[in-house]
Amino acid sequence: MIIWQGRGGLTALFITISIILVTLIDDWTGHRVPEWATYFAMAIPAAAANALFVVPYAQNDRRIVIDKATGQEMELRTKHALFWIPVKYWTFIILAYPVLGTIRFFAA
Repeated sequence: MIIWQGRGGLTALFITISIILVTLIDDWTGHRVPEWATYFAMAIPAAAANALFVVPYAQNDRRIVIDKATGQEMELRTKHALFWIPVKYWTFIILAYPVLGTIRFFAA
């Protein structure tokens, strides 16, 4: 089952790389930071990469084709989504993760 369409796979890749890098850096340095800071350290690079490299190119993915039988022009758009949510919304979803984690951390 494919959970992404178009460039949605890049969004998943950026999230995965960000989580792995922060976890490795945290383990290598041995310096333990608060859990809420780790949430932000994971989310900000992934959200920035998504906003800079995925969203601008996903919105301009259109082609005009002409149907030979009717001569009518049609616009074809490629859908870019991760878990059926368009990639343009994933930047905000990624940024909401550390905010919710921080609220949970301080509310406990």
